[in-house]
Amino acid sequence: MQHFLLIYLSHYQQFINKETSVTLILIFIASFTIVYYLKQIFDFKIFSPKTKILFEKRSYDFGNIRAQEGASVYFTYYNSGGKGLKISRVETRCGCTVTTWPSTKLAPTKKDSILVVYDTMQDGYFSREIYLFSNAETSPDVLYIRGNVISPKADR
Repeated sequence: MQHFLLIYLSHYQQFINKETSVTLILIFIASFTIVYYLKQIFDFKIFSPKTKILFEKRSYDFGNIRAQEGASVYFTYYNSGGKGLKISRVETRCGCTVTTWPSTKLAPTKKDSILVVYDTMQDGYFSREIYLFSNAETSPDVLYIRGNVISPKADR
């Protein structure tokens, strides 16, 4: 058996030289560096512990609202998983929707809320999506708001 192992290793050394070893080490280092930066940029799900998030509602219809009046809603959510829930960021697709969310981790079985405020300066129908990024299994979660802004002149 030892003789066979020595023959195998001597045969293997023919294929591995210094250049190949250096190349393999550089590929290994580059791979880990790339994965690290991708995690930072895209918040890859494979690296962080997962939990579960449950929303009381995922959409809200403001109906008809007057221009220049406040249009805000709280989206309440629960941490239904076994680990702390951390919201890392919330994104909207325009400047007309502003969000406020807690910066601390939410313990399992606890609840909290996200405030969504829509700017009612422009008349007409609106429909917006709010993207919530967290360490939940379903991240990113999408919340929806819609409504119809009526100018004060149209009320008369």
